[in-house]
Amino acid sequence: MRAAGVFLLGVALIAGFTMLVVSTHEWGLGTRPWLEGTTRVRWQHLVEDIHDRGVYQQRGRWLPAGVAPYIGEHSEYPQIATWMVAVPYLFIDHHVPAGGYDQTRDAKGKRTITKAEQEHLAADREAYFDTFHVAMGVCAVALLAILLALLRTVGAAPGWALLMFLPGSLYFTFNRYDVVPAAMVALALLFQLRHHAKTAAFVLAIAAMTKWYPILLLPMFASYSVRRAMRGGATFGAALKSGMVVPGLVAGFTCAAILAVTWFWDGGGLDAVKYVYTLHAGRNPNPSSLVSALTAPHRWGWLTNDDRSWLGLAIAALQFGPAVVLALFPVRSRHAMLWGCLTVVIGFVTFSKVFSPQWIVWITPIAILLVARSKVLLALLVSLEVLIYVQMPVMYYAGPAEVDGAPALMQPLEGFWAVCDARIAVLVSVWAWSLVMFLRTVFARTAVDPHDAEPTAAIPSPS
Repeated sequence: MRAAGVFLLGVALIAGFTMLVVSTHEWGLGTRPWLEGTTRVRWQHLVEDIHDRGVYQQRGRWLPAGVAPYIGEHSEYPQIATWMVAVPYLFIDHHVPAGGYDQTRDAKGKRTITKAEQEHLAADREAYFDTFHVAMGVCAVALLAILLALLRTVGAAPGWALLMFLPGSLYFTFNRYDVVPAAMVALALLFQLRHHAKTAAFVLAIAAMTKWYPILLLPMFASYSVRRAMRGGATFGAALKSGMVVPGLVAGFTCAAILAVTWFWDGGGLDAVKYVYTLHAGRNPNPSSLVSALTAPHRWGWLTNDDRSWLGLAIAALQFGPAVVLALFPVRSRHAMLWGCLTVVIGFVTFSKVFSPQWIVWITPIAILLVARSKVLLALLVSLEVLIYVQMPVMYYAGPAEVDGAPALMQPLEGFWAVCDARIAVLVSVWAWSLVMFLRTVFARTAVDPHDAEPTAAIPSPS
Protein backbone atom coordinates (compact mmCIF):
# COMPACT_ATOMS: atom_id res chain seq x y z
CA MET A 1 0.00 0.00 0.00
CA ARG A 2 1.30 3.43 -0.93
CA ALA A 3 1.70 6.27 1.54
CA ALA A 4 -1.36 8.13 0.27
CA GLY A 5 -3.53 5.05 0.73
CA VAL A 6 -2.16 4.43 4.22
CA PHE A 7 -2.80 8.05 5.14
CA LEU A 8 -6.40 7.98 3.89
CA LEU A 9 -7.07 4.68 5.67
CA GLY A 10 -5.52 6.03 8.86
CA VAL A 11 -7.55 9.23 8.70
CA ALA A 12 -10.71 7.17 8.22
CA LEU A 13 -9.86 5.07 11.29
CA ILE A 14 -9.14 8.16 13.36
CA ALA A 15 -12.37 9.85 12.22
CA GLY A 16 -14.36 6.70 12.97
CA PHE A 17 -12.92 6.33 16.48
CA THR A 18 -13.44 10.03 17.14
CA MET A 19 -17.11 9.70 16.20
CA LEU A 20 -17.38 6.64 18.45
CA VAL A 21 -15.98 8.28 21.57
CA VAL A 22 -17.92 11.50 21.00
CA SER A 23 -21.23 9.66 20.60
CA THR A 24 -21.00 6.96 23.28
CA HIS A 25 -19.74 8.51 26.55
CA GLU A 26 -18.28 5.63 28.59
CA TRP A 27 -19.87 2.83 26.60
CA GLY A 28 -19.46 -0.58 28.21
CA LEU A 29 -20.52 -4.22 28.41
CA GLY A 30 -21.86 -6.57 31.07
CA THR A 31 -23.05 -5.98 34.61
CA ARG A 32 -21.65 -6.58 38.07
CA PRO A 33 -23.15 -6.51 41.56
CA TRP A 34 -22.80 -3.16 43.28
CA LEU A 35 -23.56 -1.73 46.68
CA GLU A 36 -26.95 -2.13 48.35
CA GLY A 37 -28.15 -4.74 45.87
CA THR A 38 -27.71 -2.56 42.79
CA THR A 39 -25.86 -3.40 39.61
CA ARG A 40 -23.33 -1.50 37.54
CA VAL A 41 -21.72 -1.84 34.12
CA ARG A 42 -18.72 -4.14 34.56
CA TRP A 43 -16.64 -3.04 31.57
CA GLN A 44 -17.64 0.60 31.47
CA HIS A 45 -14.48 2.04 29.97
CA LEU A 46 -13.68 -0.16 26.98
CA VAL A 47 -13.65 2.84 24.64
CA GLU A 48 -12.92 5.72 26.99
CA ASP A 49 -12.34 6.37 30.67
CA ILE A 50 -13.06 9.58 32.49
CA HIS A 51 -10.24 9.79 35.03
CA ASP A 52 -7.42 11.77 33.46
CA ARG A 53 -9.72 13.81 31.24
CA GLY A 54 -11.58 14.84 34.36
CA VAL A 55 -8.26 16.01 35.77
CA TYR A 56 -7.51 17.93 32.55
CA GLN A 57 -10.90 19.61 32.85
CA GLN A 58 -9.92 20.94 36.26
CA ARG A 59 -6.32 21.86 35.41
CA GLY A 60 -7.45 23.89 32.41
CA ARG A 61 -9.88 26.05 34.38
CA TRP A 62 -7.26 28.76 34.83
CA LEU A 63 -8.21 30.08 31.38
CA PRO A 64 -11.96 30.69 31.85
CA ALA A 65 -11.33 31.74 35.46
CA GLY A 66 -8.74 34.32 34.41
CA VAL A 67 -6.14 33.17 36.95
CA ALA A 68 -2.51 32.11 36.68
CA PRO A 69 -1.67 28.40 36.32
CA TYR A 70 -0.09 26.79 39.40
CA ILE A 71 -0.99 29.81 41.53
CA GLY A 72 -4.69 30.21 40.83
CA GLU A 73 -5.30 26.62 39.69
CA HIS A 74 -3.35 23.57 40.78
CA SER A 75 -1.60 21.57 38.06
CA GLU A 76 0.81 18.64 38.11
CA TYR A 77 1.70 19.05 34.43
CA PRO A 78 4.54 20.99 32.76
CA GLN A 79 3.86 24.42 31.29
CA ILE A 80 2.75 23.65 27.74
CA ALA A 81 0.59 20.76 28.89
CA THR A 82 -1.06 22.99 31.49
CA TRP A 83 -1.75 25.61 28.84
CA MET A 84 -2.92 22.98 26.35
CA VAL A 85 -5.59 21.42 28.56
CA ALA A 86 -7.24 24.84 28.78
CA VAL A 87 -7.81 25.01 25.01
CA PRO A 88 -11.17 23.15 25.02
CA TYR A 89 -12.62 25.97 27.13
CA LEU A 90 -12.24 28.25 24.10
CA PHE A 91 -14.86 26.18 22.28
CA ILE A 92 -17.45 25.33 24.92
CA ASP A 93 -19.90 27.07 27.23
CA HIS A 94 -18.81 26.59 30.83
CA HIS A 95 -19.77 27.31 34.42
CA VAL A 96 -16.35 28.30 35.76
CA PRO A 97 -16.69 31.52 37.78
CA ALA A 98 -14.39 34.48 37.26
CA GLY A 99 -11.52 34.21 39.71
CA GLY A 100 -11.75 30.41 39.85
CA TYR A 101 -12.04 28.26 42.94
CA ASP A 102 -10.35 28.33 46.32
CA GLN A 103 -7.07 26.39 46.10
CA THR A 104 -6.44 26.17 49.85
CA ARG A 105 -5.21 22.76 50.98
CA ASP A 106 -5.09 21.09 54.38
CA ALA A 107 -2.01 19.70 56.12
CA LYS A 108 -2.24 16.50 54.05
CA GLY A 109 -2.35 18.43 50.79
CA LYS A 110 -6.03 17.76 50.11
CA ARG A 111 -8.39 20.44 48.84
CA THR A 112 -12.08 20.53 49.61
CA ILE A 113 -14.28 20.50 46.50
CA THR A 114 -17.56 22.26 47.16
CA LYS A 115 -20.94 21.03 45.99
CA ALA A 116 -21.19 23.94 43.56
CA GLU A 117 -17.82 23.06 42.05
CA GLN A 118 -18.89 19.43 41.65
CA GLU A 119 -22.05 20.56 39.87
CA HIS A 120 -20.03 22.82 37.55
CA LEU A 121 -17.66 19.98 36.68
CA ALA A 122 -20.56 17.65 35.92
CA ALA A 123 -22.33 20.24 33.78
CA ASP A 124 -19.24 20.94 31.67
CA ARG A 125 -17.89 17.41 31.48
CA GLU A 126 -19.38 16.07 28.25
CA ALA A 127 -18.68 19.24 26.27
CA TYR A 128 -15.09 19.37 27.50
CA PHE A 129 -14.51 15.67 26.87
CA ASP A 130 -15.95 15.78 23.34
CA THR A 131 -13.82 18.78 22.43
CA PHE A 132 -10.77 17.09 23.89
CA HIS A 133 -11.42 13.94 21.84
CA VAL A 134 -11.67 15.92 18.62
CA ALA A 135 -8.42 17.74 19.42
CA MET A 136 -6.62 14.45 20.06
CA GLY A 137 -8.00 13.10 16.79
CA VAL A 138 -6.40 16.03 14.97
CA CYS A 139 -3.10 15.34 16.75
CA ALA A 140 -3.36 11.66 15.76
CA VAL A 141 -3.66 12.70 12.10
CA ALA A 142 -0.54 14.84 12.52
CA LEU A 143 1.36 11.93 14.08
CA LEU A 144 0.29 9.65 11.23
CA ALA A 145 1.56 12.12 8.63
CA ILE A 146 4.89 12.52 10.44
CA LEU A 147 5.29 8.74 10.77
CA LEU A 148 4.77 8.31 7.04
CA ALA A 149 7.47 10.89 6.36
CA LEU A 150 9.79 9.14 8.82
CA LEU A 151 9.19 5.72 7.31
CA ARG A 152 10.05 7.11 3.91
CA THR A 153 13.21 8.67 5.32
CA VAL A 154 14.46 5.41 6.86
CA GLY A 155 13.46 3.35 3.82
CA ALA A 156 10.61 1.35 5.37
CA ALA A 157 7.23 0.79 3.73
CA PRO A 158 4.37 3.09 4.80
CA GLY A 159 2.08 0.26 5.92
CA TRP A 160 3.97 -0.03 9.19
CA ALA A 161 2.39 3.27 10.30
CA LEU A 162 -0.88 1.41 10.85
CA LEU A 163 0.65 -0.13 13.98
CA MET A 164 -0.26 3.10 15.73
CA PHE A 165 -3.81 1.69 15.79
CA LEU A 166 -2.89 -1.21 18.07
CA PRO A 167 -5.24 -1.30 21.08
CA GLY A 168 -3.10 0.36 23.76
CA SER A 169 -1.99 3.26 21.58
CA LEU A 170 -5.42 3.79 20.04
CA TYR A 171 -7.13 3.85 23.43
CA PHE A 172 -4.71 6.24 25.11
CA THR A 173 -4.33 8.48 22.07
CA PHE A 174 -7.89 9.61 22.70
CA ASN A 175 -8.08 9.31 26.49
CA ARG A 176 -4.86 11.13 27.37
CA TYR A 177 -2.86 13.92 25.76
CA ASP A 178 0.34 11.87 25.27
CA VAL A 179 -0.13 11.82 21.50
CA VAL A 180 0.94 15.47 21.56
CA PRO A 181 4.50 14.94 22.91
CA ALA A 182 4.71 11.72 20.88
CA ALA A 183 3.99 13.66 17.69
CA MET A 184 6.52 16.32 18.70
CA VAL A 185 9.19 13.68 19.29
CA ALA A 186 8.41 12.13 15.92
CA LEU A 187 8.74 15.57 14.30
CA ALA A 188 12.07 16.13 16.09
CA LEU A 189 13.28 12.76 14.80
CA LEU A 190 12.28 13.76 11.27
CA PHE A 191 14.26 16.99 11.51
CA GLN A 192 17.22 15.15 13.04
CA LEU A 193 17.27 12.47 10.36
CA ARG A 194 17.16 15.19 7.72
CA HIS A 195 20.08 16.90 9.48
CA HIS A 196 18.39 19.98 10.90
CA ALA A 197 19.89 19.61 14.37
CA LYS A 198 18.95 23.04 15.74
CA THR A 199 15.31 22.69 14.66
CA ALA A 200 15.19 19.18 16.12
CA ALA A 201 16.52 20.49 19.44
CA PHE A 202 13.94 23.28 19.45
CA VAL A 203 11.09 20.80 18.89
CA LEU A 204 12.44 18.47 21.60
CA ALA A 205 12.48 21.38 24.05
CA ILE A 206 8.86 22.22 23.26
CA ALA A 207 7.97 18.56 23.72
CA ALA A 208 9.82 18.46 27.05
CA MET A 209 7.62 21.24 28.36
CA THR A 210 4.65 18.99 27.59
CA LYS A 211 6.10 15.76 29.01
CA TRP A 212 9.64 15.68 30.35
CA TYR A 213 10.95 12.50 28.71
CA PRO A 214 11.78 14.03 25.25
CA ILE A 215 14.73 16.00 26.61
CA LEU A 216 16.46 12.68 27.35
CA LEU A 217 16.82 12.15 23.59
CA LEU A 218 18.98 15.24 23.14
CA PRO A 219 22.30 13.49 23.94
CA MET A 220 21.55 10.76 21.37
CA PHE A 221 20.71 13.41 18.78
CA ALA A 222 23.96 15.20 19.59
CA SER A 223 26.05 12.03 19.35
CA TYR A 224 24.67 11.28 15.90
CA SER A 225 25.18 14.87 14.68
CA VAL A 226 28.74 15.15 15.97
CA ARG A 227 29.88 11.90 14.39
CA ARG A 228 28.19 12.73 11.09
CA ALA A 229 29.88 16.16 11.00
CA MET A 230 33.26 14.54 11.65
CA ARG A 231 32.68 12.05 8.83
CA GLY A 232 32.03 15.05 6.61
CA GLY A 233 35.48 16.42 7.37
CA ALA A 234 34.80 18.77 10.29
CA THR A 235 37.27 18.98 13.13
CA PHE A 236 36.21 17.61 16.50
CA GLY A 237 35.75 21.13 17.88
CA ALA A 238 33.63 22.27 14.96
CA ALA A 239 31.58 19.07 15.04
CA LEU A 240 31.04 19.45 18.79
CA LYS A 241 29.90 23.04 18.32
CA SER A 242 27.44 22.36 15.47
CA GLY A 243 26.20 19.00 16.71
CA MET A 244 26.01 19.45 20.47
CA VAL A 245 26.74 22.94 21.83
CA VAL A 246 24.48 24.96 19.55
CA PRO A 247 21.53 22.51 19.65
CA GLY A 248 21.96 22.28 23.43
CA LEU A 249 21.81 26.06 23.76
CA VAL A 250 18.73 26.16 21.53
CA ALA A 251 16.97 23.60 23.72
CA GLY A 252 18.09 25.30 26.93
CA PHE A 253 17.00 28.78 25.90
CA THR A 254 13.66 27.43 24.65
CA CYS A 255 12.91 25.75 27.98
CA ALA A 256 14.09 28.83 29.88
CA ALA A 257 11.82 31.09 27.83
CA ILE A 258 8.80 28.91 28.57
CA LEU A 259 9.62 28.79 32.28
CA ALA A 260 10.07 32.56 32.24
CA VAL A 261 6.41 32.93 31.29
CA THR A 262 5.45 31.14 34.50
CA TRP A 263 7.97 33.19 36.47
CA PHE A 264 6.50 36.53 35.40
CA TRP A 265 2.82 35.51 35.17
CA ASP A 266 1.09 37.29 38.04
CA GLY A 267 4.44 37.49 39.82
CA GLY A 268 4.59 33.74 40.35
CA GLY A 269 8.37 33.76 40.63
CA LEU A 270 10.38 30.74 41.74
CA ASP A 271 7.50 29.21 43.66
CA ALA A 272 5.41 28.95 40.52
CA VAL A 273 8.31 27.65 38.41
CA LYS A 274 9.30 24.89 40.81
CA TYR A 275 5.70 24.03 41.77
CA VAL A 276 5.25 21.05 39.47
CA TYR A 277 8.82 19.78 39.91
CA THR A 278 8.53 19.77 43.70
CA LEU A 279 5.21 17.98 43.42
CA HIS A 280 6.60 15.11 41.32
CA ALA A 281 9.79 14.79 43.34
CA GLY A 282 7.70 13.80 46.34
CA ARG A 283 5.56 11.18 44.60
CA ASN A 284 5.60 7.63 45.90
CA PRO A 285 5.73 4.55 43.64
CA ASN A 286 2.30 3.52 42.39
CA PRO A 287 1.10 -0.10 42.73
CA SER A 288 1.72 -1.16 39.11
CA SER A 289 5.30 0.13 38.93
CA LEU A 290 8.34 -2.12 38.96
CA VAL A 291 9.48 -0.65 42.29
CA SER A 292 6.20 -1.64 43.95
CA ALA A 293 6.29 -5.09 42.38
CA LEU A 294 9.75 -5.67 43.88
CA THR A 295 8.97 -4.35 47.37
CA ALA A 296 5.25 -4.72 48.13
CA PRO A 297 4.48 -7.82 50.26
CA HIS A 298 1.28 -8.56 48.29
CA ARG A 299 3.26 -8.47 45.02
CA TRP A 300 6.60 -10.23 44.42
CA GLY A 301 8.05 -9.24 47.79
CA TRP A 302 11.62 -9.87 46.68
CA LEU A 303 12.70 -6.78 48.60
CA THR A 304 11.22 -4.81 51.49
CA ASN A 305 10.36 -1.17 52.05
CA ASP A 306 13.71 -0.85 53.83
CA ASP A 307 15.38 -1.46 50.46
CA ARG A 308 13.57 1.37 48.74
CA SER A 309 16.28 3.95 49.44
CA TRP A 310 19.05 2.15 47.51
CA LEU A 311 16.57 0.63 45.09
CA GLY A 312 15.32 4.10 44.24
CA LEU A 313 18.85 5.20 43.36
CA ALA A 314 19.44 2.09 41.23
CA ILE A 315 16.14 2.50 39.42
CA ALA A 316 16.81 6.20 38.81
CA ALA A 317 20.22 5.32 37.33
CA LEU A 318 18.57 2.86 34.96
CA GLN A 319 15.86 5.36 34.11
CA PHE A 320 18.05 8.36 33.33
CA GLY A 321 21.59 7.01 32.92
CA PRO A 322 21.23 5.45 29.44
CA ALA A 323 20.39 8.85 27.95
CA VAL A 324 24.01 9.89 28.53
CA VAL A 325 25.84 6.54 28.54
CA LEU A 326 24.46 5.30 25.21
CA ALA A 327 25.30 8.62 23.56
CA LEU A 328 28.98 7.90 24.27
CA PHE A 329 28.90 4.94 21.88
CA PRO A 330 29.74 5.42 18.17
CA VAL A 331 26.28 6.38 16.89
CA ARG A 332 27.14 6.48 13.22
CA SER A 333 23.88 5.61 11.48
CA ARG A 334 20.23 6.53 11.48
CA HIS A 335 19.19 3.11 12.74
CA ALA A 336 21.73 3.20 15.56
CA MET A 337 20.26 6.52 16.66
CA LEU A 338 16.71 5.16 16.44
CA TRP A 339 17.56 2.06 18.47
CA GLY A 340 19.26 4.32 21.00
CA CYS A 341 16.25 6.61 21.23
CA LEU A 342 13.90 3.65 21.64
CA THR A 343 16.10 2.22 24.41
CA VAL A 344 16.15 5.54 26.25
CA VAL A 345 12.38 6.00 26.08
CA ILE A 346 11.56 2.43 27.08
CA GLY A 347 14.06 2.64 29.92
CA PHE A 348 12.40 5.80 31.19
CA VAL A 349 9.01 4.04 31.16
CA THR A 350 10.21 0.71 32.56
CA PHE A 351 12.18 2.07 35.50
CA SER A 352 9.96 4.96 36.50
CA LYS A 353 8.74 4.76 40.08
CA VAL A 354 5.30 5.64 38.74
CA PHE A 355 3.97 3.61 35.82
CA SER A 356 1.34 5.12 33.55
CA PRO A 357 -0.18 2.91 30.82
CA GLN A 358 -0.60 5.85 28.42
CA TRP A 359 3.17 5.92 27.99
CA ILE A 360 2.75 3.22 25.36
CA VAL A 361 1.95 6.16 23.05
CA TRP A 362 5.56 7.33 23.51
CA ILE A 363 7.03 3.94 22.61
CA THR A 364 5.07 2.75 19.59
CA PRO A 365 5.84 5.61 17.14
CA ILE A 366 9.60 5.08 17.57
CA ALA A 367 9.28 1.29 17.47
CA ILE A 368 7.30 1.55 14.22
CA LEU A 369 10.44 2.88 12.52
CA LEU A 370 12.37 -0.28 13.50
CA VAL A 371 9.93 -3.23 13.46
CA ALA A 372 10.68 -3.99 9.81
CA ARG A 373 14.26 -4.76 10.87
CA SER A 374 13.32 -6.95 13.84
CA LYS A 375 10.52 -9.53 14.06
CA VAL A 376 11.31 -9.88 17.76
CA LEU A 377 10.56 -6.19 18.32
CA LEU A 378 7.34 -6.51 16.34
CA ALA A 379 6.15 -9.47 18.45
CA LEU A 380 7.10 -7.74 21.71
CA LEU A 381 5.42 -4.49 20.68
CA VAL A 382 2.14 -6.19 19.78
CA SER A 383 2.22 -8.13 23.06
CA LEU A 384 2.88 -4.97 25.06
CA GLU A 385 0.07 -3.09 23.32
CA VAL A 386 -2.43 -5.86 24.06
CA LEU A 387 -1.33 -6.34 27.67
CA ILE A 388 -1.55 -2.64 28.45
CA TYR A 389 -5.09 -2.47 27.08
CA VAL A 390 -6.12 -5.61 28.99
CA GLN A 391 -4.50 -4.34 32.19
CA MET A 392 -6.44 -1.12 31.90
CA PRO A 393 -9.25 -0.57 31.08
CA VAL A 394 -10.40 -4.23 30.89
CA MET A 395 -9.12 -5.50 34.25
CA TYR A 396 -8.58 -2.43 36.41
CA TYR A 397 -12.04 -0.87 36.37
CA ALA A 398 -14.16 -4.04 36.41
CA GLY A 399 -13.65 -5.46 39.92
CA PRO A 400 -16.20 -6.10 42.65
CA ALA A 401 -17.83 -3.42 44.75
CA GLU A 402 -17.05 -5.21 47.99
CA VAL A 403 -14.06 -7.12 49.34
CA ASP A 404 -14.58 -9.26 52.45
CA GLY A 405 -17.91 -7.52 53.00
CA ALA A 406 -16.43 -4.01 52.96
CA PRO A 407 -16.98 -1.43 50.18
CA ALA A 408 -14.05 -1.26 47.73
CA LEU A 409 -13.50 2.09 46.08
CA MET A 410 -11.35 0.58 43.30
CA GLN A 411 -10.72 -3.16 43.28
CA PRO A 412 -9.51 -4.65 39.98
CA LEU A 413 -10.46 -8.10 38.76
CA GLU A 414 -8.58 -11.03 40.27
CA GLY A 415 -6.34 -11.53 37.24
CA PHE A 416 -5.21 -7.91 37.14
CA TRP A 417 -1.89 -8.50 38.90
CA ALA A 418 -1.04 -11.44 36.63
CA VAL A 419 -1.58 -9.21 33.60
CA CYS A 420 0.43 -6.46 35.28
CA ASP A 421 3.32 -8.88 35.88
CA ALA A 422 3.20 -10.02 32.26
CA ARG A 423 3.28 -6.41 31.13
CA ILE A 424 6.33 -5.71 33.29
CA ALA A 425 8.09 -8.78 31.89
CA VAL A 426 7.37 -7.76 28.29
CA LEU A 427 8.36 -4.15 28.94
CA VAL A 428 11.71 -5.24 30.40
CA SER A 429 12.15 -7.59 27.42
CA VAL A 430 11.51 -4.80 24.93
CA TRP A 431 14.06 -2.63 26.73
CA ALA A 432 16.66 -5.40 26.79
CA TRP A 433 16.11 -6.29 23.14
CA SER A 434 16.29 -2.66 22.08
CA LEU A 435 19.56 -2.28 24.00
CA VAL A 436 21.00 -5.40 22.34
CA MET A 437 19.99 -4.15 18.90
CA PHE A 438 21.52 -0.74 19.62
CA LEU A 439 24.84 -2.32 20.57
CA ARG A 440 24.76 -4.67 17.57
CA THR A 441 24.06 -1.75 15.27
CA VAL A 442 26.75 0.60 16.56
CA PHE A 443 29.42 -2.11 16.41
CA ALA A 444 28.36 -3.64 13.08
CA ARG A 445 30.83 -3.46 10.20
CA THR A 446 28.23 -1.57 8.18
CA ALA A 447 27.45 0.79 11.06
CA VAL A 448 27.88 3.85 8.84
CA ASP A 449 25.13 4.55 6.33
CA PRO A 450 26.79 4.99 2.91
CA HIS A 451 24.05 7.43 1.92
CA ASP A 452 23.24 8.93 5.28
CA ALA A 453 20.71 11.44 4.02
CA GLU A 454 19.04 9.12 1.51
CA PRO A 455 16.41 6.41 2.14
CA THR A 456 17.46 2.83 1.71
CA ALA A 457 15.57 0.21 -0.29
CA ALA A 458 12.04 -0.23 0.98
CA ILE A 459 11.37 -3.07 3.40
CA PRO A 460 8.06 -4.90 2.88
CA SER A 461 5.21 -3.91 5.14
CA PRO A 462 2.70 -6.22 6.82
CA SER A 463 -0.12 -4.94 4.62
